[in-house]
Amino acid sequence: MALSVCARCPAQGTYLPNDTRHLVRPGLRNLVTALSLAAALLPLATWAADPVDDALEQCLKTPHGQTTAGMTECTHTAYQAYDRQMNTLYQAVMAKSDPVSREAIRNAQRAWLAYRNAQKTADNAPWRADSGSMASPDIEGLNVEAIRTRIAELEYYPH
Repeated sequence: MALSVCARCPAQGTYLPNDTRHLVRPGLRNLVTALSLAAALLPLATWAADPVDDALEQCLKTPHGQTTAGMTECTHTAYQAYDRQMNTLYQAVMAKSDPVSREAIRNAQRAWLAYRNAQKTADNAPWRADSGSMASPDIEGLNVEAIRTRIAELEYYPH
């Protein structure tokens, strides 16, 4: 990999033999940038190939899915499918985990479920009556994103 002189250095073209602060590795910078971008996009690529997400997209393209009620129903159906997926994955994780890890994962899952339930209570509080018709599909969409995130977290454990 070729080294080039830093363009921002005050004495461009000159540096002490052991002073590497003035050197730039353009190939390495490009590699790090590419790897960072790939890592950031990996979850999106995984979700794009998800059959639940595909079914949601198909549902939202139907005439009923174009209505507010339809959007809410389509998104809630996806949420229910992800909830089943999360529960199945959680059971697989628990079956493969050692006792200490199993307890830690169980505690984390219980805390997440408590948060989810508290959030649902807040979502359905009286404020919602004045929030307009799009609040329901918006909230369902947030619920879907939350459970997808939890599934991604559970995916890290052996299963």
